[in-house]
Amino acid sequence: MSGTIRVHDDLLLAASEALASQVTQKDYDKGLIYPPFSNIRKISARIAANVAAKAYNFTLSFLKF
Repeated sequence: MSGTIRVHDDLLLAASEALASQVTQKDYDKGLIYPPFSNIRKISARIAANVAAKAYNFTLSFLKF
């Protein structure tokens, strides 16, 4: 999606941060450490967007947004 050739540590960190930011206090109260699977499409889109933005910021992407 972002046009990158290699996955750098910064991109993995961006994906992890995007995933973690989607866990709510309500999820934690239920004992969950990940957001509910019922929101997988929205969660995946946010992760992909965050990784693509990071790739673009680090000029790892060959695509122009």
